[in-house]
Amino acid sequence: MNEIIKRHPFSRVLLFLSLSTLIGIVDFFPNDSLVQASEDGLTQQFEWTYHKFLDHSIGGPYMYRFLVPLCIHWSSEIFQVHPLHSTLGLNILFTFALFWGVYMYAKQVGNFRKAIESVFITGIYLVATQVQFFGVHVVESQDLLNLVVFAFVLYLLKKERWWSAGILIALGILNRETPIFLLIPLGYFSWKAQKPTPAIVSIVFSIGMYAAIRIVMGGETESDWMQFDKISKNIPFLSREDLWFSVKSNALVLFYFMPLIALFLIGNKQRDSFSRVIVFMCILFIVTHYFVGTILELRLFLPVVISIVPILSRNLNFHAENTPNLPAGK
Repeated sequence: MNEIIKRHPFSRVLLFLSLSTLIGIVDFFPNDSLVQASEDGLTQQFEWTYHKFLDHSIGGPYMYRFLVPLCIHWSSEIFQVHPLHSTLGLNILFTFALFWGVYMYAKQVGNFRKAIESVFITGIYLVATQVQFFGVHVVESQDLLNLVVFAFVLYLLKKERWWSAGILIALGILNRETPIFLLIPLGYFSWKAQKPTPAIVSIVFSIGMYAAIRIVMGGETESDWMQFDKISKNIPFLSREDLWFSVKSNALVLFYFMPLIALFLIGNKQRDSFSRVIVFMCILFIVTHYFVGTILELRLFLPVVISIVPILSRNLNFHAENTPNLPAGK
């Protein structure tokens, strides 16, 4: 099977597309089952949220993440389908692009086999994370597109294509703010290669993009993402009222990362400059979300998953290649 997938690119397309469609259907199933039961509450909730996105009345930080709602609107108008079904189609498309990006990134980090394994691990984490939303949701689509940006930027960084990575980071901010974290490895690697210009230009354009969106759309709001009012819900013992919530949240985050921790523990600790910088970015990403997010929303950590899985998977491959052959029967 591995040789078939290696030799025929179409088999990879079929594999990633079928997995994407399956995950999309699983995510859409609650909507479909409720419609069959003559209950449309979930669809009404989707429409309410979707229109809130379109008229920018949803508040910060979501009001600044307008790219995916516009794509849903345009695609539903072009194909004359309900926005719910348009969102399903975009989710399948974004998931396919994500799998392809993870495959390309992981193949640069490790090898073909580890790239395919990384795609499957990513798929498992997607399913495990999307259950926190009941049915299809606009926010899920935004998260998927954000992951596509992360995967392809990491691939471009590994290929040392600094300009392309910088442009994609700036464009990714039209969807979500988190690609800003990718400026860390871009800045480090381009500076190390004595080519700092792409990173400098990307930093300027990314910050400019972030600021311009907020200026054009009305500036900061009381519910914007830079509020620090959720720290007590993330860090235990800061508030007696939020103690149980914070303990439960941290336990859930621990179990969420437990498979990755296990991969790290059983793999060979192969360290290189690329993996060290990516790990540093991921640690900073997690710490930041402890201050400006709600860690109970596990979807926040999906960029960490796709950034680190290929590195952990590569270490497993390296470990296996250096394990001595045992005598038969041992």
